[in-house]
Amino acid sequence: MRGATDIFMKDVYEDLAILERYVECGHANEGVALVMIDMERLLRPGNKAAKCWRYDISHGATFGPVVLDTPIGGKEVSITLKKLYQLEWRQYGEFWFLEVQGRTQ
Repeated sequence: MRGATDIFMKDVYEDLAILERYVECGHANEGVALVMIDMERLLRPGNKAAKCWRYDISHGATFGPVVLDTPIGGKEVSITLKKLYQLEWRQYGEFWFLEVQGRTQ
């Protein structure tokens, strides 16, 4: 996989971590992430051999709690997710949408 797709995948995880921190700090009661994409190959990959799949955003992916440090785009990464996430994408036309909220185990 080449280009910015690996950065996008990692950024989904970073956004989830930010939402968790907002709730922890009392800035929000709950955090819900909304994501839109038009690349079905990221949601239904043929294989997950590349390192970017450590940040799996495919349909049905489940993860957390987890600490992630796989570098992406030549930059160091440090992401901690304390909640459990399950990704269930929905297709509308040519686009896929995700609404996800972490839950405590």
